[in-house]
Amino acid sequence: MKRMFIAATIAAVLATATSHALAVDYYEAGHGDIGMGEGNTLMLHLHLHGGSAIVNGTTLTDDHGYIPGEEEAVILVPTAAETVIPSGTTWGALEGAAGDPVWILPQSNTPGMPFLGFGAEELSDETFSNAITLSLDSVSGSGVDNGGYFSMWQSSAFDTTFYMSTANGIDETDVYEVQVGAHDHANWGFTAPGEYHVTFTATGAGQTDTGTFTFNVVPEPSSFALAGLGLIGIVGLAVRRRFRKG
Repeated sequence: MKRMFIAATIAAVLATATSHALAVDYYEAGHGDIGMGEGNTLMLHLHLHGGSAIVNGTTLTDDHGYIPGEEEAVILVPTAAETVIPSGTTWGALEGAAGDPVWILPQSNTPGMPFLGFGAEELSDETFSNAITLSLDSVSGSGVDNGGYFSMWQSSAFDTTFYMSTANGIDETDVYEVQVGAHDHANWGFTAPGEYHVTFTATGAGQTDTGTFTFNVVPEPSSFALAGLGLIGIVGLAVRRRFRKG
């Protein structure tokens, strides 16, 4: 009887874990943006583009928006994103020596990886006449616990500019401006495997909005089903509310 009870309990927990896993969407590749909002409202969200973004193994047919705190969307940083820190003083913000590993989602569109940028095209230029300021508030998660740092920068043929990096702490200099009506891309770097919960605050036209975005660096297959949701601390199902565009 005792064995039957234990077996039933395990089955119930696994069933609960599976239901939790189904509440999470995994952004695996293709075009996506940290969206600034819509119309007259500043509202941070993950905007994935139909016809390009791959979610849970399927290419989206329409645009989808995920609002942090109301639905689960995880940005995957695959093993293929691993490279090494190059030599040069401009890379000091990654807090590592040349040759150390780093996982980068590049600012150029690369097959098999998320092509993640920033988008403010949906905001009304009548309400938001100036650029939106995006500030880095905090970064936490198992990647940080593993000693990892988060950085965001842009590169050109002539220069590399870091806008955000946790290697030297987080302060008022960790900001990036997004022009209303514009959209751009950047490099996203992580110096250790694990999850990174990156929290931004957007400010513009007297409005502010804060959102946390989850990156999973080199996730193991089991993490797709259980990371933070299944057997590791069963929590209430996240409310999922998508808005569709296109």
